[in-house]
Amino acid sequence: MSILSHRYLNRHTGLEMLRIIAMLMIITLHFFSHGLKGAVSGDANIFLFRTVYAFAFASVNIFFMITGYFMVNSCFKLSRIANVWIETVFYSLLIGIVLFCQHSISIVSLIQSFFPYTTNSYWFISNYLLLLFISPFLNKLIQSVNKKSFISLIAVLLFFFSLIPSIFAENMPLGYNRGYDVIWAVVMYFVGAYINLYKIRIKKSTNIILYFVVTMAVPASFFIISKLESLNNSVISAVIGCTVGGPKIMYDYSSVLIFLSSVLLFIIFLNLDIKNIHLKKIIVFFSSLSFAVYIIHDNNLIRECIWQFINPTKYSDDMFLLVYMILCVVAVFFVCCFVEFIRQQTFGRILKKIELNKKIDNVQNRIKNGIEKKLRNKGV
Repeated sequence: MSILSHRYLNRHTGLEMLRIIAMLMIITLHFFSHGLKGAVSGDANIFLFRTVYAFAFASVNIFFMITGYFMVNSCFKLSRIANVWIETVFYSLLIGIVLFCQHSISIVSLIQSFFPYTTNSYWFISNYLLLLFISPFLNKLIQSVNKKSFISLIAVLLFFFSLIPSIFAENMPLGYNRGYDVIWAVVMYFVGAYINLYKIRIKKSTNIILYFVVTMAVPASFFIISKLESLNNSVISAVIGCTVGGPKIMYDYSSVLIFLSSVLLFIIFLNLDIKNIHLKKIIVFFSSLSFAVYIIHDNNLIRECIWQFINPTKYSDDMFLLVYMILCVVAVFFVCCFVEFIRQQTFGRILKKIELNKKIDNVQNRIKNGIEKKLRNKGV
């Protein structure tokens, strides 16, 4: 733990804690979407489902904002991308091989596990890697504009990719994909970068109140629109008919309310000052393991098996659902963290011993120097 803490402790511990919470949120989303699959009954549980879902939906936006916050002042390193790629392929292959040896998957599925990106097994990681690749160009753009121009750029992007889609959910131009694409990742990257560069802060008490009000507005809006849809009123039906996606558009990564909720939660943890050194080490330790939690538990070969084993549907109409959800989410997180810890202590040490990161960065520098030399020779 001490090695990991020295590596990360000079980073913002509050945001490292937010990484952990965001990953717990992602597992929560999967508990409902993959586990319950929307099969919730009883007014209390439906309200619980919609409310918890609203709070958890900030997760992906937070990861992209954290990336922008830290990367805007960082140098591009090919090794950073390589580490994400290696980690993803490692687990995809490992799971594929284990299942193939158990005769649980075909040879075709095993071959596909070699290519988790081209088979779109992990939509988030595919977008995340692309975001890392283009981050130097995004940073150049950010550095070339002043504060006023930067906020104007973000405002325009939010207008077209958040506000308008929140009203007119479908048939949108510019390849709108509800936040499941690299365009929205770039928007959130810009927001994270802006918060870092211009030190955006909100009074703590005001921030927390706003966060809860905005997030609770998501399920409230859903129920209001659902209720209006059920009324036999031609005028109301015509108005709601303009929002083709209906009440479900509230639950998109790019919806206005989810966007605001994500930013407010980000700033809450940005303002969090953790002084206890032991707590810092614990946070940093689990933060360094948390990314693998997504790769492991949402692998398309074992996803169904995990949620069938957990079987949230047995409590779909039971008041115990909330308690069961918390227990399952925490259990999935810690089990996956344990697996990743073992990987880091074995395979990770092998990579460190052969100095793979250093070799990759050396290759990057040679390529960069070669390109710059050719450009100088051509007088560019």
